[in-house]
Amino acid sequence: MASVYAKLMRDINTKIAECEEEKKKLTEELTVTLTMKQNYDFFVRCLLALPDQNKAGRRLNINGIHVQGSLFADYDGKGKEEERKQYLEGSLNPEDYLADAPDFLPFDKSMFLTFFSRGVVRKDVVEYTTNFGVRVECPGCGRNLNSFLGFRKVTEDGNLEMITENWQVNGRQIQYRRKRKSGTR
Repeated sequence: MASVYAKLMRDINTKIAECEEEKKKLTEELTVTLTMKQNYDFFVRCLLALPDQNKAGRRLNINGIHVQGSLFADYDGKGKEEERKQYLEGSLNPEDYLADAPDFLPFDKSMFLTFFSRGVVRKDVVEYTTNFGVRVECPGCGRNLNSFLGFRKVTEDGNLEMITENWQVNGRQIQYRRKRKSGTR
C-alpha cells in the first residue's frame, strides 16, 4: 500500500513541476506581451506628440502616398529642370509654391532607435520590425539628394526656403565621398 502512495506522490510532484514550468512560461509570455503593449502605447504617445507645424509656424506638408514628388522632382528623384529653371529665374512666384511644397523633415534617430529593432532592405522598400511586434513596410527609400528638390526647409533664422540645389538638403556641411577607382564597382 505504501508503494501506491509513493507512486501517487511522485505523480503529483511531477504534475506540480510540470504546472510550475507551464506557469513560468506563461508568466514570461505575459511579461513580453505587457512590455510590447507598453512599447506600443509609448509609440502612439510619441506619434501624437509630433508637431503639426514646422518651425516657421506653417502646417506641415508631408510627402506621402497622395503626394508624388515636388515642383522640381518626381517621386523617383528625376529632376524637372524646366520648372526649376523658371523658379530660379523668378518667373514663378516663390510664395505660391512654398505654401504647397512638401516639408523636408529631419530624420529622428531617437525614435528610430527606441521603436525599431530590425530593418530588411528589399530594393526600394525597407521592412522594419518594431519592438511591439508590428512590421512596417516603407517604400521610397531609394531616394537621392535630387528627390528633395522642391521641398521646403526651415532655415536657422526661422524662414522657409525652397530646396533648389542638392547642397541645401544637408546644409553647408562638408561631406566626404570616396571616389571609386576606375574599373571597379
